[in-house]
Amino acid sequence: MEKRKALRKRILIYLAALPLFHLALCWFLARSYVRPARLVSVERPASCSDVVIDHDPHNLVAWASSGLAAGTPSHDTVVILAHGYGSNRDHFVDLIPLLSESAEVVVPAMHGQDSSHAAMVGFGPGEAAEIVSAAQWARSQYLVLPRVVVFGVSLGGSAAWLAASAEPELFDVVITEGAFSTLDEANEEFMDAVFGWRKSVMRPVMWFAYRMGGLDASSVRPVDAAATWEGPSLVIHGHEDRLFDLSHAEDLAEASGAELWLVDELRHAQLAGDQPAELASRILGLS
Repeated sequence: MEKRKALRKRILIYLAALPLFHLALCWFLARSYVRPARLVSVERPASCSDVVIDHDPHNLVAWASSGLAAGTPSHDTVVILAHGYGSNRDHFVDLIPLLSESAEVVVPAMHGQDSSHAAMVGFGPGEAAEIVSAAQWARSQYLVLPRVVVFGVSLGGSAAWLAASAEPELFDVVITEGAFSTLDEANEEFMDAVFGWRKSVMRPVMWFAYRMGGLDASSVRPVDAAATWEGPSLVIHGHEDRLFDLSHAEDLAEASGAELWLVDELRHAQLAGDQPAELASRILGLS
């Protein structure tokens, strides 16, 4: 009898501990999500220099064309390259030399990633503010204001729309690849990809993540930002993108009036590595 009571007691303790264990696991996963492993870039192109750009609340670490960094740019166009979540500036190493033939480049280490001084990712608004600072710095290096193109990939693409909407006078062209149209929809697809049928029980991961970041996810809507854009633009999406549905690209293109370029056999955020020459041609063609 005593053994049965002891067994029941242990079972009750375990059952009571399960919710706490579950919440602790979700908190740990959320912390890993907002603070992804740092993949620090190691392949700075020979044509670029390291620069530090004034930005509040943390300075922005970036690569920039050496002439632009020195205040002696050779071209009247600047291309800002914004990488995505879980990536770094090496994403663009094949693209930068091709762009540098006709344009200056600025490549920031995005919010909470690579060599960024930010502690965690910005989920769109933080990255958008950095893109704005990069554009302001690039313009300050010229005596005659240049044309500024922003090309953002995945989270960097969504941030590009937010930046262009916040400070439209700083930008002339917006080009994005694999960007999400709303953070709420992106969350659902991300949860599907990571947790599958377990998504419903793992939802606290996102609640904790956005609480850590002090962010209301429902307010992050690049599609609304795209609707305010009146300049040239291009939306790119891969037919084999398994992270974000094609509807994101369609909504962004419709809202902005952009051309929609659907790329066969392209996975999520892979164009700069798979087809750098074609991408460079498209970017420079719009600039």
